[in-house]
Amino acid sequence: MLSDKKVILLGENIALEKFKNVNVAGIIGTCKSNEVDVYSYDYLVNLPDDRIVLIIDDTWEIERLHEFHRLMQSLGMCIGDQYIFKSMLECRVNTNVIYSFVDKDKPKFYDLMKKIMQNKKMVITWGNCQTHTLRNMLSCNEEFKSKYITCETPRLWIKKDENDWELFFESGILHLADYFFMQNVSLYNRFGYRMSSEYVLSQLSEQCKVITITNLHFMGYFPQLHHSHNEIDIYRGKIEWSGGINCIEKEVTKLICEGAEIKSSEEIVELISREDYFNRETLKQNIEAELRDFELREESIEIKMGDFLRQNYDKFLMFVTDMHPTRRVLEEFARRILKRLCISDMEIECGREEIQSPMPKDMAFVIYPSVLKAFDFPEKIYKMRVNLQGNELPVLMGVDRELDRIIEQNKNSDKTYSMTLNLDFQNYMMISVRVLQAAMHIG
Repeated sequence: MLSDKKVILLGENIALEKFKNVNVAGIIGTCKSNEVDVYSYDYLVNLPDDRIVLIIDDTWEIERLHEFHRLMQSLGMCIGDQYIFKSMLECRVNTNVIYSFVDKDKPKFYDLMKKIMQNKKMVITWGNCQTHTLRNMLSCNEEFKSKYITCETPRLWIKKDENDWELFFESGILHLADYFFMQNVSLYNRFGYRMSSEYVLSQLSEQCKVITITNLHFMGYFPQLHHSHNEIDIYRGKIEWSGGINCIEKEVTKLICEGAEIKSSEEIVELISREDYFNRETLKQNIEAELRDFELREESIEIKMGDFLRQNYDKFLMFVTDMHPTRRVLEEFARRILKRLCISDMEIECGREEIQSPMPKDMAFVIYPSVLKAFDFPEKIYKMRVNLQGNELPVLMGVDRELDRIIEQNKNSDKTYSMTLNLDFQNYMMISVRVLQAAMHIG
């Protein structure tokens, strides 16, 4: 798109060295170099035909893009011919924004997308939050960026993205996909028929190559949890539990309910904190059984991960929840996709955080000390959000001296207090047990 025209860069504090592959004829704004001509915004009124404006929008919010797009339109300029946003020339593009910029005119959208894609192939990943992280990782690979382009997909699990889904399907972007990497999404998924594999496959072109990829799932580090098919808020909104409303803490529940003698919260936490609470050999046997089932489910899948999980579950922490793998697992997953795309460069320049975006960084299931001990994993800190009335605050006593002082001052208040706490296993479970005991009217 930029190869046959002279480029005018528009932005602030432009680093000219980043545009060595572009025929820069000048800038509008500010620049750290005096190597090129600097123009005022009036230059846009009579832009020469052989020039195109590249708008540097690296730090812009979508609202600002829309405002600037309207400004350029008011000057009689046409997107794709006389100006383009830098974000639209990146490896990962927001096609919903592009579709709205051409007033939802599908032929114009296809025409502009073909200009943006040029000779590159469109790759789309489809499925849960794992596929969003995989897309981000793919777009961090230099060879991938030189040969392919990918697009943002709205997040299934975020309610405010519902309108984005409408736009995504309406634009017909799926028809432009050359490669479609797809987790299986059931016909009866909780998000509706249009999110299902059956529907999205019907929106692809006949030329599109569909590659099935695994849906990573692992409960081996969390033997205390039981999955329920129903949403059960056992903490009654007092704790925004990291286990989610589809998991039940069966060990604590069992210890609260069993036997004639009521156990105190201190006794329960002391018991589950023992390094031999879960037996190492039993843990490994259960994990091996889980992985055998996982590999059976993968038999019809092209890009598998069962072998990697089996080789590494006891070498490093692979999952922070049952469906949220850590960075090293997802990097391997992304490399297997790169290999399928005939990419030889396996380098992925993503962040080093254990939990990769867009997975929630503060969401993690609690791991019992006996499980950490079994695999020689380090201790962890967990984030807990609580919503408590004044008379409920004493469940937090003993966590922190300053917090104890605040509790004493406010325990007779009728206000609701919301706070976020960073806690070790013992304190996290002490609060959880106390709240659960109160909810069950025990203790």
